[in-house]
Amino acid sequence: MKAFLPFLLIPIIGMAGWGMASWVTPDETASVPTISAIDAPPSLGQPAVKPLTEGPVRVLMTALLPPAVPVKPEVPSIRQPLPEVAAILIHGSRRVAQIDGMSMVVGESRGVYRVAAIEPDRVLFVQTPPGSTRWVSVTDR
Repeated sequence: MKAFLPFLLIPIIGMAGWGMASWVTPDETASVPTISAIDAPPSLGQPAVKPLTEGPVRVLMTALLPPAVPVKPEVPSIRQPLPEVAAILIHGSRRVAQIDGMSMVVGESRGVYRVAAIEPDRVLFVQTPPGSTRWVSVTDR
């Protein structure tokens, strides 16, 4: 019970302050301050001053935003070595190439390079971000 005694003081102090406020009269009435000038943001230009009888001044939100500057996304130049073609297997219409130790067909990707075509002695790679093409021959062992 003793631990809760400080918490009982909070409502008692609040009620005492409310009671004392009703006995004390304010010396002067509160007044709304008048504003003679407002510093407008530079994006608004020269604001037109209107009398207060016309109602509130409406400002578009786009006038308060910073100017839009188009940003071009930078495409990082990815420098990866060309994949190594170890072998090519052609059986009928099926073409498979062994590239960096993996069997790959047309359309599969290895890093930034995609296999575009497989011929009996070379493979065509297309680099995905720039779109450049490179032929890689079968390495002799």
